Amino acid sequence: MEIVVEVGNRQQIEQIKDELQFIEAFSKAIQPALNVRRVVVPADFDKTINELQNTTSYKSVRSHVAMAKIIELDDGITIILSPLLFTNGWDGQMRAEIYLHELVHVSNKRRFPQPLTQSPTTQLHFNTLYLLFDEYDANRKSFELADEIFPSKTPRFKAFIDGCFEGFFVSMVENTKDYDGIREEIKRFRWRHIDVGQFLANTKEYFDHASKDIVYTYSYIDHYSRFKGREPDLLKSKFVNDKTLALIDFFRIKYEKHDSDLLDGLDLFAEFLGNFGMRFEDRPEGLYCHVLDI
Repeated sequence: MEIVVEVGNRQQIEQIKDELQFIEAFSKAIQPALNVRRVVVPADFDKTINELQNTTSYKSVRSHVAMAKIIELDDGITIILSPLLFTNGWDGQMRAEIYLHELVHVSNKRRFPQPLTQSPTTQLHFNTLYLLFDEYDANRKSFELADEIFPSKTPRFKAFIDGCFEGFFVSMVENTKDYDGIREEIKRFRWRHIDVGQFLANTKEYFDHASKDIVYTYSYIDHYSRFKGREPDLLKSKFVNDKTLALIDFFRIKYEKHDSDLLDGLDLFAEFLGNFGMRFEDRPEGLYCHVLDI
């Protein structure tokens, strides 16, 4: 495995490379070994990702600040790590949790089934359902692995977990930006343009942020008992109702059973999408989205 570090002085670079041997050791410990070919800590996180992906639009600072990115290249997986991970405020346990989270994502790429080639609606539901379960699964598994590797946690690690949970919780319960944004786009669709493609493009970021807030927050609650008492407060969220709870319970069951076959959850996911004003349908001309009131 190639390790490239573009930040720090010579001594710091060697220290970072030594620490990142953890990723290689973990990748090889899984059988068959994970196909992680290189790990890069670039001087410019966003620029490096855009270059490797042949894109110009990637931004790590969005609603959440991304600390790592997995990119599949012809020769295998490249993991890009933010240089922010190696600044003051971070310690080895905190970074290890990030490494573990990304490695679970890599493992899931191999474990999860290939995308369906059925109807456009089924394809969309399948892809998005697995994307959200992948985040839930990676959080819970990385938390479990961190507990095994570090039975005694540093104060910084505990504060890190508490801070992450609080951030997702507040974003989910108190910040209505995503809900208000989708409602505004529904109004624009009804009264201005009646363009489904425009509606989906304008609500994509709201859905991505809100849906991930949901799975992240519940993954913390489902692993850390100290957060369990906050679960009833999640009902204050505009996006939490029986449809949401049914999907989360489905994720919980699948995780506990180590079951990666989510096909029996496609209908649950279709209902969940209604919380965001979306109901998809196959038509002769292609995929269509009914825009629902929320």
